[in-house]
Amino acid sequence: IMKKLFVSIVCILAMSSFTNKEVNETILNENKSLSMVEDYGKASDCASSAREATYTIAGAFDESPNDDLDFYLTIYDALYMDCYLN
Repeated sequence: IMKKLFVSIVCILAMSSFTNKEVNETILNENKSLSMVEDYGKASDCASSAREATYTIAGAFDESPNDDLDFYLTIYDALYMDCYLN
């Protein structure tokens, strides 16, 4: 369990820094307001990326996220909120 927790925390930190990098690059490259994207697409994009990351973490342990639902929902929630609030 400790190994699973450690790997999950590392993945969460890596994904959150990756998400921040993507958002910053988008802002710099487009040089315009992202209000339309944030209003209409950010929640969906965050849900998709959090879901993908959660499945990737579960796959690293040869599990389905449904095998340990509470554990993987905690990871999903953390990734989603980090993405949506940043």
